[in-house]
Amino acid sequence: MRKNKTHFKHDEIILRRAYRFIFITMIIAYTFICILAVYAVSVIDRNDVVRQIDKNVNSITAYLEHGSNTKELAAQEFLDEYCTKTRVISVMIYDASELEENESTLEKIRVTVDAEEVSVFSSDGKVIATTATYSNNVELENDFKEHFGEPNYNNAILNDKSDKPYIAAAAQLSDNKYMIQIKYDAKPMITLMDNSSIDSVAKNFPLYSKGSTALIDAENFTYVSHTDKSKIGLPCSIDPENFHRNKSKFDEIISGENVMVRYHKYKDYIIAAIIPYSDIFGSSYAVLCWMIGGELLILIVTVLAMRMAKIRILKQLDSKQEKNKNKQKK
Repeated sequence: MRKNKTHFKHDEIILRRAYRFIFITMIIAYTFICILAVYAVSVIDRNDVVRQIDKNVNSITAYLEHGSNTKELAAQEFLDEYCTKTRVISVMIYDASELEENESTLEKIRVTVDAEEVSVFSSDGKVIATTATYSNNVELENDFKEHFGEPNYNNAILNDKSDKPYIAAAAQLSDNKYMIQIKYDAKPMITLMDNSSIDSVAKNFPLYSKGSTALIDAENFTYVSHTDKSKIGLPCSIDPENFHRNKSKFDEIISGENVMVRYHKYKDYIIAAIIPYSDIFGSSYAVLCWMIGGELLILIVTVLAMRMAKIRILKQLDSKQEKNKNKQKK
C-alpha cells in the first residue's frame, strides 16, 4: 500500500514537471517571436522613413538646382494665360460702339471669364462701357495707355500694391480705336508665387505626424525654410559640428525628445529631416502591444487547458489507486 502511495506521488511530480516545462518553453518561444517580430517591423519602419526622407531631399535638391526662378516662371505663366484669355475676348467684340447702349454684353463676358471687372476705353482714355459700379473712377492702366492704337497689342500686369491685389489684362480691339481691359482676382496667382518661393519649399514635405523638413543656411546656420513657418529666419538649435559630413545622420535630443536627424549638404544649404523615434517606431509599439496581448491570451488558455488535463489525469490516478486498495483488501 505504501508502495502504491509513493508511486502515485512520483507520477504527480513528473506530471507537474512536464507541464511546467511545457509552460516555460512556450513563454521563452513566444518571447523570442515577439522580439523578432518587433525587430523586423522596426527595421521596416526605419527603412521606410529613410526612403521617404531621401525622396524629399531629392525633390528639394531638384528645386534648388532648377527651380530658383520658379516664382518668376509661375507668375509669367499666369500672366500669359490672362493675356490669351483677354485676346480671345477682344476678337469676339466686333463693334465696340454698341457696348455703350448694351453693357449687359460685358457682364456676360465678365461672368464667363470669372473676372472682377471688364471695361472698354476709347483712344482718348475715356471709358465707354464697364461692368464696374464705380464707372467714374475706372481708368486704363498706365502701362497700357502708351500702347493705345498698336495693332494686336496684348499684355497683362500684376498690381500687388493695391489694397486688393489684381491682375489687369488689356487687348487692342480689331478697329484699333478701342481697348478692352479686364481685371482678375490676383489671389490664386499670389498664392502660387508664395508656394513657389524658397522659404515655402519645406512646407510641401512634412514627415509623418511630428517630423519636419528644414532648409538651413550653411553659413549663418539659420532656417531658410521649415515645415513650421514660424521658425523661418530663426537660428537652428542643433550643434553645427554634427553636420560635418556631406551626407549622414545622427541622433539628437530636441525639447526632451529623442529624434533622428538625417541631412544632405547642397552648395550653401543643408537639407535636414528631423523626426522623433516615437514617430518612426509607432507601428512597432502597436505590434508589440498586440503580440503581448495575444501571448497573455494564449498563455491563459494554455494554463486552463493544462490544469484541466492535470485534474483529469490525477482523477485517473486516484481511481487506479482506489482499485488497487480494493484488490488488496480482498
